[in-house]
Amino acid sequence: MTGGKTMDMKINTVLVGLDGLPRAEPALRVGLELARVLGASPSFVHAVPVPMPVWPDIDTTRFVELNEASVEAARGHMQMALTEMVGDGLPGPLGDCLRVIPGYPSRVLVDRAEELDADLIVLGSHKKRSLVDFGSTARGVLSQVHCSVWVQPCKFDPVRRILAPLDLSEHSLEALRMAVMLASSIGARVDTLYCFDAPEYSWGGIPGYPDAVPAYLRDESLDAVRGEYERVLAEFDWNGVEHQQHFAKGPPVPGILARQGDYDLIALGTHGRTGFSAAVLGSVAYACLKQSHLPVLAIRHPERCWTA
Repeated sequence: MTGGKTMDMKINTVLVGLDGLPRAEPALRVGLELARVLGASPSFVHAVPVPMPVWPDIDTTRFVELNEASVEAARGHMQMALTEMVGDGLPGPLGDCLRVIPGYPSRVLVDRAEELDADLIVLGSHKKRSLVDFGSTARGVLSQVHCSVWVQPCKFDPVRRILAPLDLSEHSLEALRMAVMLASSIGARVDTLYCFDAPEYSWGGIPGYPDAVPAYLRDESLDAVRGEYERVLAEFDWNGVEHQQHFAKGPPVPGILARQGDYDLIALGTHGRTGFSAAVLGSVAYACLKQSHLPVLAIRHPERCWTA
């Protein structure tokens, strides 16, 4: 990328956030499999909520002792559960890759990711959360970390087909490169999708009143965008990965979600183009994370960030 940072395609460290077990099992298995096929080091973290010192007449020493006891109890529980779930599937001693840390889950995950310089965070189910948001932990992590985040809302299945929505921004193409790297490592195919959402109205005539965009102008715009889409993908380095391109008319979110049944993973950038004529991929990424029943790989660019 001219004048800015480029994404590092190599994944060296995979950090898995472990919620309550067995609910965390899908994320655990995804993290272990990704670490295996990518040659990365897996690490696991579990956050233990620590109550505020609201009890009357409790001194600081006693409060610290209670917190330490809670953490130790949680650590023992997590170690036992992980051993039962994966047995000898861990690449090294459990004590070397598991951390149980007191604090809010999103803050613990962000701090641990920074400490490890993690390249990928894997989170588990958010389906039991409020419909207002796709999960406070996931959103808190995405708003602060500088690495990509994989959200696994379902049981773990091998990924053979990846859907990579594009808006032709440089960030979305960087995200496509990451998807291709992953596909090359796991033996998957990548299908791209561009959703052309042509404006029906424009502003520029009588103040306060929209003008209908003539059909011929919408058709010309569609042909121009489709031509650019085909040109960019024809020049793209696919690294031998099987691929296919799709072009559709309509808003991107319904277009992406309508194709869920044909894929095992949605991989997309967290930001894209802004402006009247193109989708804001940040909004698209958020909607997919919130509504998709598939795993979603939200690929961050080092120069872009969300707001919490």
